[in-house]
Amino acid sequence: MIVAKKGRVVMLSGSPGGRTIINTVLCVLVNRLEFEMSPRESVDAPRLTMTWFPDTVTAEAEMHRDRSASLEQLRRMGHYIDPKPARQGDAHSIFVEGNGVIIGVADKRRGGAAAGY
Repeated sequence: MIVAKKGRVVMLSGSPGGRTIINTVLCVLVNRLEFEMSPRESVDAPRLTMTWFPDTVTAEAEMHRDRSASLEQLRRMGHYIDPKPARQGDAHSIFVEGNGVIIGVADKRRGGAAAGY
């Protein structure tokens, strides 16, 4: 995913293959742009995904532990929440700050490091 604002790139993010790619990248995008988290927080925050087959919401362990009230709200809305936590995707990302500083973030779920020239 490439995000631009007024013609300038502000964020790039991606995830390796699998059915959670879109939700993984969307979580990073929303964390950064809507919740104004730092680059590291945007990538590290716990994630959830909803699949149609099966019709289930799956959340990471931190979500079950730290945001159980949010999961309970989803239950009350009629969503089935898988009680077993599952890791969701790996999002390696690049963020461009307003001052032009470029920040690379490797997802701790997969490991690795960000480097640039």
